[in-house]
Amino acid sequence: MVRLAPRERIPLLWIGGWSLDPFLHPFDRDSTLGCRLAPINLTACRHVGEFLDTVRRTVITVSDRAGRVDLAGWSMGALLALHVAADLPHRVRRMLLMSATPRFTRHVESGWLAGLSPAKFALMKRRLADQRREALADFHYAMLARGDFDEASDPQALVAATGERWSPGESKWSTEALAAGLDLLRTLDVRDRVAQVSIPVLLVHGVDDLICPVEAGRWLAGHLPQAELIELPGAGHVPFWDQGSAVDQRVEAFFLDNAE
Repeated sequence: MVRLAPRERIPLLWIGGWSLDPFLHPFDRDSTLGCRLAPINLTACRHVGEFLDTVRRTVITVSDRAGRVDLAGWSMGALLALHVAADLPHRVRRMLLMSATPRFTRHVESGWLAGLSPAKFALMKRRLADQRREALADFHYAMLARGDFDEASDPQALVAATGERWSPGESKWSTEALAAGLDLLRTLDVRDRVAQVSIPVLLVHGVDDLICPVEAGRWLAGHLPQAELIELPGAGHVPFWDQGSAVDQRVEAFFLDNAE
């Protein structure tokens, strides 16, 4: 679990991944970081715009009180963090992005191949209506595994290794929010906006990520003005579970090195 220095009091907003509990994060709740950590709850958003508006409003509200905020995002949360940081550059001080991508789906016309097929998201959305748990479980297994997305079907050892009170197939999100989140993952593209994000950014990416290939993290590292990329061989889409100690040390160093 990541622990930060007691002098840090800038609010840290956490934006988690699709379908997962907003309080499922890599930070130590018992450290001083817990005093400034605020997960953003997206579990009831009903459309793509509501996801974007919720994050944007939260950043504005908290930064109005505190001056600026730090952002930490994982997976879908990292995509939302990039979007809002480009929108509100003077309200965000620095960002931690885990398993990040500027676009989740492939777009052959523009040469973007570092993502999943749009058809896979469409199929997941159709399955939510009558196979919600199975559809979620398939995605969660792939999230925890390494190898080929369609062959990630033996999760028990990986689930046990997380040490979390969570099981694939479970979600507190409404079905409407899950469907809207898939629409966001299928359509949102911030490639043309990342150059506007001039704050320090730490990218943490598993080399064996099945959901957001490491090539996406490398692309961001090459296009964000102040980005550092940490690649973790053997880690998948959840690097803070796969290699927690290594992630903790690098994240703590990032926040200390960029402290004001």
